[in-house]
Amino acid sequence: MEAQQELFERRYAQIAGTDRVGWSDEVTSAFAIGMFQKQLTAVGLSGGDLVELGCGRGNIALAFARLGWRSVGVDFAPTAVRWAQEFATEQGLEAEFRVADLREPWPFDTESFDAVLDANCLHFFHGDNRRRFLDEAHRVLRPSGYFLVSTIVNQPDPEHWEMLRYDPDARITRQDGVPLNCYVDAPDLIGELAEAGFRVVSSVVESRDHPIMWATLRKSM
Repeated sequence: MEAQQELFERRYAQIAGTDRVGWSDEVTSAFAIGMFQKQLTAVGLSGGDLVELGCGRGNIALAFARLGWRSVGVDFAPTAVRWAQEFATEQGLEAEFRVADLREPWPFDTESFDAVLDANCLHFFHGDNRRRFLDEAHRVLRPSGYFLVSTIVNQPDPEHWEMLRYDPDARITRQDGVPLNCYVDAPDLIGELAEAGFRVVSSVVESRDHPIMWATLRKSM
């Protein structure tokens, strides 16, 4: 198992089966679900095929399954996917969860989804992997589809650099020596998304623990 994947697998092995609701806490998870619901409502999309990237326990995918969406979740940590499957069974909800590495070609047909939801997955991708990730998001969306992105932007406060093991030249943090978060300035991220074939419908930077950009993107032909 590759180093970054191993790091996430270890983390999910620690928290699966505890009273945690996933990688983040209950408040953060509920906030993300609410934001995605508002974004989809704003563009008039109320149902269809949806995939949650880096799904963890599958909270977002299952929230939309409850609303009638045909939901799929994908994560490269096997423990996370098992946890999501168990949670779906507990909730009496139907959704599909798959183990897959999103740095590789995605295991979905071209134009499979009406919505692709990224709840804090993009900023774990670095270098060429970021462009492949965005290319795949574009490929699996239908022509009328939307890509919703929630991702860290700008840089952490300098007072937190040592704690985060942040390298301001590479603009990444590390954990146990493994590259983790990638920090891109908000305007650069908008340009990156446009280059990948997305038209920005709306975007806002909202600060919680970190500045987070919430962007609604329409697939460009």
